[in-house]
Amino acid sequence: MKLLFIFFCLLGMLVKGSAQSKPELSSFTDTFGIYSIKFPKTYFVSKQRPQTTMFVAPKDNDQDKFQERIVIEVASVDANVTIESIEKAIVEQLLANLKGSTATLKYTTKLDGIPTKKQIFSWTSSDGVMLTAAHYWLISKGTLIRITTLEETVVAMQKKLNSGKSFSEMKTPEEEIVESIVVLKK
Repeated sequence: MKLLFIFFCLLGMLVKGSAQSKPELSSFTDTFGIYSIKFPKTYFVSKQRPQTTMFVAPKDNDQDKFQERIVIEVASVDANVTIESIEKAIVEQLLANLKGSTATLKYTTKLDGIPTKKQIFSWTSSDGVMLTAAHYWLISKGTLIRITTLEETVVAMQKKLNSGKSFSEMKTPEEEIVESIVVLKK
């Protein structure tokens, strides 16, 4: 899989993709008024529980085997809980649930100016589709916000290459959606 990633990265440096037009966006604010996010109007929004919302992309074409998605969960945490104190437990849980997965990247970033942990996992599904999941988690005002993007690896790389952006700026639509999050209770 790493060779495939390198191949697509090199291809992206050699071939200039065409810039895609920006889709029309909708806004969503969660039930508890903790966050808002902007996403393409073509996405399906599913409230699984009051604290969990899923945004599902439409299939790109008839051959598309997997619908990319973003899942956002919110939960109350004790005031003494820090992002570092929950990192190990979350990563262990993800590795246990994503059988055959590998944790490929792990770093601290920011979402809406708040320090955020990000971990990327990849694995092959039971039907042979290579998948990549990026998990973000942040704590603000006693609330844990956990965001998961789930993408077909090859499709995600193609979308990055077609973005018309430089290698360092390449992002999938799901990554751009996550970066639009606004935490309302800072």
